[in-house]
Amino acid sequence: MAVRMVDIARKVGVSRQAVSAVLNHPESCRISSKVQEEIRRIAAELGYIPNVAAKLLKGAASGTVGVIDSSLEFGSTTSFFQEILADLQKANMDPIVQGFSNDRETIKELIHKLEMRGVDGIILNTISPEMAMPHLHVPSVFLSRSIFFDCDVATDYITGGKMAVEHLYAHGRRKIALLAVQSHSFSFYHSRYTGWKNACTELGLPCGDDLLFYGEKFNYDFDILVRKLVTMKVDAVFCHNDQIAGKLIYELTARNVTVPDDIAVIGFDGMSFCDFCKVPLATVIQPLRKKAQLGVELLLDRIRNNIVNAPQAGIFIEPVLRPSRSCGCPERRETRFDKLNNFQTIEMGLFRNFGEELPPVVRICTDRSEK
Repeated sequence: MAVRMVDIARKVGVSRQAVSAVLNHPESCRISSKVQEEIRRIAAELGYIPNVAAKLLKGAASGTVGVIDSSLEFGSTTSFFQEILADLQKANMDPIVQGFSNDRETIKELIHKLEMRGVDGIILNTISPEMAMPHLHVPSVFLSRSIFFDCDVATDYITGGKMAVEHLYAHGRRKIALLAVQSHSFSFYHSRYTGWKNACTELGLPCGDDLLFYGEKFNYDFDILVRKLVTMKVDAVFCHNDQIAGKLIYELTARNVTVPDDIAVIGFDGMSFCDFCKVPLATVIQPLRKKAQLGVELLLDRIRNNIVNAPQAGIFIEPVLRPSRSCGCPERRETRFDKLNNFQTIEMGLFRNFGEELPPVVRICTDRSEK
């Protein structure tokens, strides 16, 4: 037989109303923390399962949030996804991950499924509001890897690209190429391309198409890429992510091109393996923890105030440059042994193991032209 609130109340020695307040409205509950803890303990011990359907019939919140992500398999996205889930759980919200898609019809179907399950709100990561908003009937938040379509919270990739170029320039580099997996026409690559181009233009450096390198351009062949870089006397490369930066370092050194003396390299994302590359890799770290925190806080605020189809907040978080040997700086060696485990990103490792936070700069963009 299903465990009821009255069963919990009898075992704890409180009223049913007290149990309901603790389990359904913890944010406004006036019951002592000791009693709340005991109620939750007994509920877990008895295997209590909330009747979400009954709550929804009464118009109550379900305590659930839907999550749709179009890019879980890429780079640091898995760590970001984990941060979102952790922040939702801290807020006593149960995440429901419905699927991973960037197809218009599939997104419409996923939103419908989540709303039918009674979610209080939905987080959409790397999905255009234009594609999803017409189908939303609950509060939502759009998180993005690009600032070229409207979103609520995003990493400022343009500033990240500029940081990398300006740092290489400070090391005396005057011919800085850009290396990507795909053409810069893709929106989430275009931001980093724009940062690279803006910085090169401001510093009087060349930034023509001949310095743009992506897989199709050199037939996905490192022999061709390295020959072109050497022939063109490129002295630095800014890479769109740490994976291709690490591979580039390996391929350069395998062909007797010294990093950073001949060609300096900076990556992007802040992956943990940067310190273990053949030449320790300098990188631009994405502030994933702050991005997840701000996104969840914004959604909870919209849920509390029942704000549906809100204008995008336009919150951008500046990344953090982490120099190392590949750019010409001293190697960044972490001499402390991990207290818990190794994590996918440098940011996660510093926080989980040593309680250290990045110092990200957060700003609200009210005018796209300023970018």
